[in-house]
Amino acid sequence: MAQDRAESHETSPPGASWDPFDPSATAEIAAATKTAQPRRDGPDFVRGILTKGVDLLVARLQAVADDKPDGKLSLADIHVEAAALKAGAGEDVTAFCRRNWDRCLKASASAQWEDRRTNSLGRILLGSFAHLLAPVGEPPIQGKHLSRDIIDPFLAALQLLLGPERYASYQNGCDRMVLRLRRTHGADFAWSMVTENPTSETVVNDILVYISRYFTHVPKRRRWMTDLMSQEMPAAGDQGAHWQFGDREFHMLMDALYFGLRNALDSDIGKQSLVRRYDHGAIAMLYSMLQALDRDYMEVIRKDAGS
Repeated sequence: MAQDRAESHETSPPGASWDPFDPSATAEIAAATKTAQPRRDGPDFVRGILTKGVDLLVARLQAVADDKPDGKLSLADIHVEAAALKAGAGEDVTAFCRRNWDRCLKASASAQWEDRRTNSLGRILLGSFAHLLAPVGEPPIQGKHLSRDIIDPFLAALQLLLGPERYASYQNGCDRMVLRLRRTHGADFAWSMVTENPTSETVVNDILVYISRYFTHVPKRRRWMTDLMSQEMPAAGDQGAHWQFGDREFHMLMDALYFGLRNALDSDIGKQSLVRRYDHGAIAMLYSMLQALDRDYMEVIRKDAGS
């Protein structure tokens, strides 16, 4: 890793003066890179089930309408079908309830698993790719999911890239932020208050911009990451025995991590916000790294197609 640092060709690396815990400096950059990736927050999860329930009712009403000569439904027809749905009548309702009860159990297990994680910095970073993790209790599917077993090795890799002092500084700052929010909100505290705080978004941005210098030579870094994950991941159980952190999984992880920054670079306003915080040199390096990622991904796809 010392060699990696030397290869960045920087005598005074950017990032020394960035302070993501300064409220006056976080709002603009956090807004510019706010991600729109899928979330698994409780309210969104419940909203998804509610939406599916409405779809089920609409399908039932459509079936009734199709059986009528004029294709029209009366208010009484709608009330009858709604009452039948609430009463749980029909195989479709039974299947819907069983399926979503299983989803609720898994979501609850996932939430409990998250609550047991005490590394505040790790939990904040996890939000960038949590949507790619296999549901708790289910085996990860190669090419679709990331295994939860990569989390600790990923944080170990991050500590190597940042250096122990910088990593500890971010960790301590995140711990103080979480403690402050817990004291402010008491029993009403929810982890979403942390992830939705602009400071959390800025912490992630600062870290990703800082480590981008080590990913400009993507094939080398990809091999380093895949080797590190293979060495540091715990022995796979029966459920994850066939899953590996390979080249495509590396790109899944990197695309998720840099999703917000990539979107910001695609707009003039977002790019200006990035430059104001990180300067032109750091943003030029970030842009170069993202282009290198794209080229490497196409090479990975080409090799897979030829194998």
